[in-house]
Amino acid sequence: MRNLLFLALLLFLGCAGSPQVKINEIDLIDKYTVRFIGNTSKENAKLLESILTKHPKEIDTLIVTSSGGEVFGGMHIGYLVHKFDLKVVIERYCTSSCANYIVTASNDVVVSEGAFLGWHGGSTQPMYTPFEEEISWFSRIQRFFRQADYNGTSSCANYIVTASNDVVVSEGAFLGWHGGSTQPMYTPFEEEISWFSRIQRFFRQADYNEDMDTYLLRWQERELEFFETVGVNQAVTILGMMPGLNEERDSMLFSYDKETLQYLGLNIKFENEEQVELSPDGTKVVQVFNITHDKLEVLLKRHNKKITRGT
Repeated sequence: MRNLLFLALLLFLGCAGSPQVKINEIDLIDKYTVRFIGNTSKENAKLLESILTKHPKEIDTLIVTSSGGEVFGGMHIGYLVHKFDLKVVIERYCTSSCANYIVTASNDVVVSEGAFLGWHGGSTQPMYTPFEEEISWFSRIQRFFRQADYNGTSSCANYIVTASNDVVVSEGAFLGWHGGSTQPMYTPFEEEISWFSRIQRFFRQADYNEDMDTYLLRWQERELEFFETVGVNQAVTILGMMPGLNEERDSMLFSYDKETLQYLGLNIKFENEEQVELSPDGTKVVQVFNITHDKLEVLLKRHNKKITRGT
């Protein structure tokens, strides 16, 4: 059961099967700018790298819309942003691995008017919040992204297979459905978590064999190295989950006041006067924590002690 819950949350945290926008678009829109729409998969990271490598001196801006994805793919993209010294413009939203690893890697981030930015955990999260307790937030996020017309893992069967008059299922291949937009008429999305995680577990095990502890250790080591390289405090990923703030949490995602973001090493300009917390339909998506300097110092000291004990 522990591993099942862990795998369900890995989807949320971005290891595999994270919600992704309908269309992946990673391409030059002019000689200086790449638009990145999609998840932080390793494949998308490699595609971005190929574009940047072909135009190393011209490209200076990455316009991004991403709900996150794989954590290691996210770090790969972040290293590219850091290496090529790219300005990052958040066009619609940047959450999860996008916030963790793309935003933090740039010294010049602009959040466009109406766009939102949010974190919801990182590799050190288990020090504060058991993955099991995140299931309710996980289901809310999944539901929000589905309602916002993002695609999950069954979209291939739902929309690609059904659109063709000539479909061939190769020998040994799988084809299957597990829900669509009318699903809530019959089964709440929350009740689908166990099935969803079982499906993801099966397909992940086809080419991924690490157990939970090994995976977390590898993630923590790589993430620590990443934040040391980009010069941002790793705690940005989990402050909203720490005692002292977690009790006030009332949203799927969290961010921080501008002064706190700057203190943590981020340089972000918001085109809105205030950070966007609500989606167009009024759903609260991001909670912005306003943290005094003294409280922030206390939280960071506590976090550093935990990190030290864990090494």
